[in-house]
This record gives sequence, C-alpha cells and structure tokens, in this order.
Amino acid sequence: MLEITERTVADSVEAIAQGIDRFAELGVGVSIDDFGTGQSSLEYLRRLRPSEIKVDRAFVAGAGTDPIDRSVLKACIDIGHAANLSVCVEGVETDAELDLLKSLGCTTVQGFLLARPGSIAELLAYA
Repeated sequence: MLEITERTVADSVEAIAQGIDRFAELGVGVSIDDFGTGQSSLEYLRRLRPSEIKVDRAFVAGAGTDPIDRSVLKACIDIGHAANLSVCVEGVETDAELDLLKSLGCTTVQGFLLARPGSIAELLAYA
C-alpha cells in the first residue's frame, strides 16, 4: 500500500490518477492520507479511485466530547465504506477513542495506543 496526502494530490490530480491506475494493475493499493482535511476530499474519491482512505487524527481528538467532530468522523467512515474502500482512522491514543471508533463502525485504526513508530529491528521483534 502506498500512501499519498490530499495536499500532494491538489496540483496534479490527473497524473496521480494515472499512477494509481498503474499501481492497481500491479496489485499495489493506494491510500489517501489525511482524508477530510483537504478542500476536495470527495472529488478525490471519485477521480482517483484509491484502495483506502485514512481519516485524519483531527477528527478523533474531539470525537468523544464534540458532537460535530463525532458526526464528521462517522460520515468519513460511512463514505469510505459506501465507496467500497478500506477505511483507517489515524491517531488512536486511548481505549475510549478505540471504543468510540468501534461503535461508529470503524474496523481499522492506527495510533500510539497500538504501537509507536520504531526501527526495522523493533518491527521485526514485534512480529
């Protein structure tokens, strides 16, 4: 899986769409990182046809207390699933956030709660 950010896509949507198509032919998926923070998130789904979206941490941080953040987070998860994409929510740091995401239908998460970034040696020891 290759990851691109929405900000990277902004200036060269057509070229990136062609690249994603080529990667798909090779069996390599493409994930749009920081989903929901760019200006044209929904347009990117339609034009790029990624394999996955990664919902930005910004929506997780307040979702436990802010109903708007929770609604946006749920909408991002639902949009991804409706488009038949994998959906990963980034920045999960607490059990409460993980429980909330499970209740919203999220099945894939990333964050310090699960593991911190590390070296290749640490990754191999973890496996």
